[in-house]
Amino acid sequence: MPIPLLALAISAFAIGTTEFVIMGLLPDVAKDLAVSLPSAALLVSGYALGVAVGAPLLAVVTSKMPRKLALRYAVLPVAIDGNTLVLASEQQISQVSIGAISRQLKRPVRGRLAPQGRVTLGLRHWYGGRHQTEETRAIIDVLRQRQGDEALMERLSGHVVMFGSLLQVRGMVPPSLFNQALIDFDPEQDSLGEHLIKRGMITQQVLEEALQEQASEQHEAYRIVREAV
Repeated sequence: MPIPLLALAISAFAIGTTEFVIMGLLPDVAKDLAVSLPSAALLVSGYALGVAVGAPLLAVVTSKMPRKLALRYAVLPVAIDGNTLVLASEQQISQVSIGAISRQLKRPVRGRLAPQGRVTLGLRHWYGGRHQTEETRAIIDVLRQRQGDEALMERLSGHVVMFGSLLQVRGMVPPSLFNQALIDFDPEQDSLGEHLIKRGMITQQVLEEALQEQASEQHEAYRIVREAV
């Protein structure tokens, strides 16, 4: 059996198991919460309703944003307000970037700040594809299985760092110059680090230091995931 097909089968089994195992635990849940069994069962109904309604909506929203554009500006489409596409980001989106995105999509857009790590994880989930590392795939798989586990999400988010944000927070690239560099950045041709080197904004040494710090945080997130399963 091809490895990708085997991985898909294992993931499907794991997700199905986590969704149905709660039924066998309902008596214990009802006892701990001091509620009746039918009331505890509403937890299952609530989760199923959230998945049934939320998943299609997210698929529709993310389809409005091309992969190249989402990765270039590190933004994640999260809602549609009338004709306006709402984009989440972990740092304030500049007006230059808002204007560029709006022109390319031919529709109005507006930004919304999100906590650290949330947009990064969303981009890796929806737009990562074959570019995901083994650690990233493991983290995404566990989050799929543990949907609604806000405590786990909070622990992970603190160690999921976007490369561009890291450069700006550490003072390696001024935000104004960074925003200018995004205009002609093509994530399907170069990595962001390679692009910034070509534009003379960072050196190879700065790139390696930033990547090492990002990898260190990624390893810590992976360690947390391994403890959670």
